[in-house]
Amino acid sequence: MVGYLLLINSALKEHILSLREQEKKRLREKFEFLAHGIWDAGVRVKKLRGITSKVIFEARSSKGERILFTLGRHGDFTAIYVWGIVKHDDIGSEAQAILPSNTPFLQFEPFAQEELPEVIIDELPNDYFSQEAIEEKTPEDYGPQKWHVLSDEEWKRLLLAGEKDNFDLHLFLTEEQKKVLELEPPVLLSGTAGSGKTTIAVYYLLRKEFINKRRIFLTYSHYLKRFSERIYDGLVRHTELEKSASRPDFYVFRDLIHMILKNSNREFDESREVRLREFKDLFSSHSLSKKYDAELVWEEIRSIIKGAKPSLSVQRYRKLAASWLAGEISRSAIAELRDYLLGLKNFKFTERIERFIEKKTVYSSYDEFASDIYSGLTGARGDAPFVIEEVLKAVEKKAHSFSSPLLSFEEYRMLGKKRAPNFLYDRRDIYSIAEYYQGRLEEQGLWDEIDLTRRAIKLLGTSGDTFLYDLVVCDEVQDFADIQLSLIFRLTGSCRRVLLAGDTKQIINPSGFRWEEVKDKFYERGIQVPEVLTLNLNFRCVGNIVKLSNALLDLKARFVGLSGSELREEWKFNGKPPCLVYGLPENEITRSTELVFTIQEAKGLEFDAVLLWHFSRDPKAEKFWRKIKDEHYFDRSHLPHIRHEINLLYVAVTRARNNLIIYDGEESSDVWEVDKERRPSYGLATCLLTVGVGTAGQLLFRASLLPRCGRVLQERRKHGTRRAR
Repeated sequence: MVGYLLLINSALKEHILSLREQEKKRLREKFEFLAHGIWDAGVRVKKLRGITSKVIFEARSSKGERILFTLGRHGDFTAIYVWGIVKHDDIGSEAQAILPSNTPFLQFEPFAQEELPEVIIDELPNDYFSQEAIEEKTPEDYGPQKWHVLSDEEWKRLLLAGEKDNFDLHLFLTEEQKKVLELEPPVLLSGTAGSGKTTIAVYYLLRKEFINKRRIFLTYSHYLKRFSERIYDGLVRHTELEKSASRPDFYVFRDLIHMILKNSNREFDESREVRLREFKDLFSSHSLSKKYDAELVWEEIRSIIKGAKPSLSVQRYRKLAASWLAGEISRSAIAELRDYLLGLKNFKFTERIERFIEKKTVYSSYDEFASDIYSGLTGARGDAPFVIEEVLKAVEKKAHSFSSPLLSFEEYRMLGKKRAPNFLYDRRDIYSIAEYYQGRLEEQGLWDEIDLTRRAIKLLGTSGDTFLYDLVVCDEVQDFADIQLSLIFRLTGSCRRVLLAGDTKQIINPSGFRWEEVKDKFYERGIQVPEVLTLNLNFRCVGNIVKLSNALLDLKARFVGLSGSELREEWKFNGKPPCLVYGLPENEITRSTELVFTIQEAKGLEFDAVLLWHFSRDPKAEKFWRKIKDEHYFDRSHLPHIRHEINLLYVAVTRARNNLIIYDGEESSDVWEVDKERRPSYGLATCLLTVGVGTAGQLLFRASLLPRCGRVLQERRKHGTRRAR
């Protein structure tokens, strides 16, 4: 027996929410016919002209109202896509349409139409099922849509919901997205911009086995945290979960750190914190400040030289080891002991311990020993106590290695190209800056985010179960330094109960993140290593914007190379090309904008129209882009800048759903001219519609694109207000 999926788009959902209860009930009665595969009140079937070849059904729901829908196949189900409602007034010809604004095909002239007194969907000819699957590319007849599944349970919620409610229906998902939700944790999810990874991460919080358990959602962005929280609250609105005491915690990582400190009565004076702006002030007094970009040096120090240094304490290890040997240790303390042992692998002296284990014990590797500590029984057992004591001796001899918040220079050098790709040939310089910076912090009683994370990890060991969760979901995981990931894994007693979602193409705060390093954390703990699932279909952006993002990927591949997880994106809707504008007055460009974000702030968000403002205003960036364009050559010192600039630009352009407008000032930037002459069929310029002074296109731009530009992304580098973590 064929089943039916009744789907409505977001525009129709908002219309139903605005109706009075009686109107909702009347509409539900009509929709129930469709949900059972029939319509008995008269249907007009329209076969459209042009590239769309769609068959539209106009089902009469009352004397002056018609419901518009198309049909498609979805596995064993017939999918009924309800596009909207058209109402005719009593006079006759004038129509009020409740339809998405980006569906021009609904206005196309039919080349054939017929009137049917009733429709039994199962008996219709195959060519009437004209709606493509949600994963398929579509002709240029409509733009991105969000389709919601309208089941009986969702109708019950709709009847209770009001227009001003924070209310949402579950989305109609692709098979790849459903697969993620069906997997047991741990789950690693790599998703391109617009692939739905954030939505899937929030949906994962609703898995039945975790509903009455402790759950936490973590991210780095306040905006993304509020966005995700709103999705969750909208999905549980008017359900039994709405008043549940087990609602997940939603945290920005920084706020979680402060909660851990506050729980132990340890609060830091925020006026003493050093962020990028304060670092720039400190760095300006260093002799190398003119040679290196302050922002990239800052990220190298916080994410690599400080962020890759594990948080270890000789005193804490001694206490944990003694408890384990005595057989008087909790499960969470055993997990902490295991993490200490694994953290030691970052130190060079552990090589001697590894050789000792392989030659003198039953263990084949250090990792096997650490895993056995966690999975085995506590107390004296085989060779484990012997190794525990040998590790303690080595640790006490090297106590000075733990006291410094920095990696040693040798440890920094050993991280290699993959872990720390920036400054490969300048590490001595960068390390001297790190030592200078850390010295200034200690002299002036200052601290930074990594210092705070290190302190929080130590306090977790004395916090009991206060910050122990049954499920940890982390979005934008690529933004986290190694020590921050260590804290995230400590939030769950078992590293199995995590979902980590991210996109290496969106690393705009160079963290040294690699999926391979994350997978190693499971391997080291004796847990079956999960595969990294990939979502590379961009539902958010129209195809012409995706083509620009793919061109950026090609550019990155040529100049600095790609990681294995940086894949080209697919798209469903072609849409308008991005528009590069120059020559118009700035006040005319910005007259109808609504919100202003830095690129960092806009990560994870999306808008119908985006204005990218003065991306290349920074003199340093402008200089090396010009060098690349004119000479087709760049010094190796430019590699970190190029990688950083391309990632920033990728994040910026993929915030736009339909309209992307780029404005660099009176003249367009050299960024858009790279490869234009040498490779005219490639490069960024081939993806753009250029609108300059005196062109006919400028009139079109003024009349159509500009008034609809409702959002701004602004790169305010010149004034030093570009935000970083």
